[in-house]
Amino acid sequence: MQIKRKRLLKKTDRYNDPHRSAKYAANSLFLNKVEPRSILDVYAGPASYYEGRGYKLETNDLKYQGHTYQADASKLCAQLYGSGKMYDVVDLDPFGSAHGCLENAVRIARHGLIVSFGEIGHRRWKRLDYVSRTYRIEAIEDFTHQALEEYVMEVAGRFKKKATVFTRITPRNFCRTYFLLSPMPKQPPRIKKKNQSP
Repeated sequence: MQIKRKRLLKKTDRYNDPHRSAKYAANSLFLNKVEPRSILDVYAGPASYYEGRGYKLETNDLKYQGHTYQADASKLCAQLYGSGKMYDVVDLDPFGSAHGCLENAVRIARHGLIVSFGEIGHRRWKRLDYVSRTYRIEAIEDFTHQALEEYVMEVAGRFKKKATVFTRITPRNFCRTYFLLSPMPKQPPRIKKKNQSP
């Protein structure tokens, strides 16, 4: 019964109702900080929050027509990276997990990355099977939004970017985190010490 209700809420776009106002307030706060010109909204659902707000917007959803792209999200992000596309902000807002998109989303995002961690809902059932093989979380006490965020920071570091948490919302069984992205600071060259004779 619970699963059927969840599917119905997704179909009618009411699944996010409990935290929609918090999500939109956080969106606005983040956009004011980043001041993006271009946005890629992946998993946009029936309509994008960013529509009609003056941004150069591209959207995607596998299930709903009318978007810039209607394709598998992970494949799309890989294709966009391969074609050299870049966006000031990339928003990953799935009902489940965005893990398959993370690497390429980081690559194509210039200044901001937003990730909704639907995986956090697995904590209720003490399920680690998915997060253990994706986020390397092996114990329920380590299954936190901080651990998921640290994984994103690690991914960003692989591509010479620094991801900093700007804000997050954490309603029940859900987490949505807003990351600021910047180039990784260059390490100063090591100065070799000359051998000193006694």
